[in-house]
Amino acid sequence: QYVDELESKTNEIKSVNTLKVCFKSNKIKGFNTDIYGFELSLKKFIKNKKMKAILFGDGGVAKTIKYILEKEKIQYIQVSRNNKKNIKYRELEKQHFENHQLIINSTIIGMHPHEKEKININYEYINEKHFVFDLIYNPKKTEMLKECFKRGAKIKNGLEMLKLQAKKSFDIWTNE
Repeated sequence: QYVDELESKTNEIKSVNTLKVCFKSNKIKGFNTDIYGFELSLKKFIKNKKMKAILFGDGGVAKTIKYILEKEKIQYIQVSRNNKKNIKYRELEKQHFENHQLIINSTIIGMHPHEKEKININYEYINEKHFVFDLIYNPKKTEMLKECFKRGAKIKNGLEMLKLQAKKSFDIWTNE
């Protein structure tokens, strides 16, 4: 509501994390650089493997993640506490983890200053076939990532995504 114009991708997901003041036109344009950051970081992580995903969370970043998953034709289920459209954490069963090898955390669970918290799932269902991408970058290894790594999963935090989206923001601001 505070921007005059949205970049086309940003308009689709209605989630803005970068503003650019265009002095010539006297307008504010909104962008979502997480699209760029997550897409590149995800592609490096899974290297074009075909898999289904479980997405934890239902906030603004989850909208971005869903956009990329749909763009890449990655089927997913979304898990949250409250949204009636999504599966609840307590409803996750072994079959969900067997059928979905990519696990993405877009919540703040485990982020500083609550580093000792982790998503309440049955970690016994995680194994070497899983790719776990926690968008949190502080701490470097969340309790969720530590637990999944112990079970053989490939893990990644959100630091690369943060750097990529920051670079994209800088490029927008400087017209590079």
